[in-house]
Amino acid sequence: MVEDIKYYGKIEQVRTYKGTDKQIQENQPYATKILQLKNALREIRQGVSIGDIKKIESKIARLEKEAPHQQNGKRIVQGMQKDGNQSHIHIIVSRKVVLNSKL
Repeated sequence: MVEDIKYYGKIEQVRTYKGTDKQIQENQPYATKILQLKNALREIRQGVSIGDIKKIESKIARLEKEAPHQQNGKRIVQGMQKDGNQSHIHIIVSRKVVLNSKL
């Protein structure tokens, strides 16, 4: 009977980018270079290394703008909320009925 089926529904309003999304994967080479430059910048500021801070900051800004996938002028990164209406419903239906026997 329909009333014996266990189910759960959840309405969500937000979606975020995951590591498996095409946008994240195609932006990854840029993210890797940016991270390397930020690490070099940190080392220069800590006095561990020598370099031109302005030049590195300029490279970082250029890479941020060159990334192929952008949203509102920013490079799309993992965990960023997706634009637009993202309302969706998840419905989970149990393989067992309320009395714990299989359907």
